[in-house]
Amino acid sequence: MMSRRDAGIGQLQQLLEGLRSHNHERVQASLLKLREAGWLTDGTLTGVSLVSADLTGANLWAAKLREADLIGAILREANLTRACLAAADLRDADLRNANLWGTDLQRATLCQANLRGANVQGVNLSGADLRGVDMAGLLLDSRYLGKATYSSDTRLPDGILWSRNIDMERYTNPAHPDFWQPDCVRG
Repeated sequence: MMSRRDAGIGQLQQLLEGLRSHNHERVQASLLKLREAGWLTDGTLTGVSLVSADLTGANLWAAKLREADLIGAILREANLTRACLAAADLRDADLRNANLWGTDLQRATLCQANLRGANVQGVNLSGADLRGVDMAGLLLDSRYLGKATYSSDTRLPDGILWSRNIDMERYTNPAHPDFWQPDCVRG
């Protein structure tokens, strides 16, 4: 006889498979069930592997995805408001036009991620690795970049460490005289 705990673990595994699906409806249904069960926000998904998952437009509000493996994930237009992605691996992730308002990205790896057009108001980037990150298009939200949290061990897109005298528009404003962008700009 299967225990209630085993049944819950089985259901969780099915829902995680649903998140990894390439079927948008299945992804959305899995997210809804994860939220209803409380698993999206209670820390159950700590360390989850969602490599290359297509979470376009996903509602991940307040999701606890600490230490998650989101390498190559598509989070375009996703709502990550107040999500916890501390120490998550978001290398090569597509976060274009994502809402990252108040998101915890402490010690997250975002190397080569695409953040064009993302809302980064209040995001915590303390200790994050942003090497190669495409931040162009944050021009409209550049007034919020000052409200983001950085630390002296935050690695910026060109590899240098953040300091208070860094002009962040260098990474966000293509009209900046010293504008920096990745060698390979992804569309």
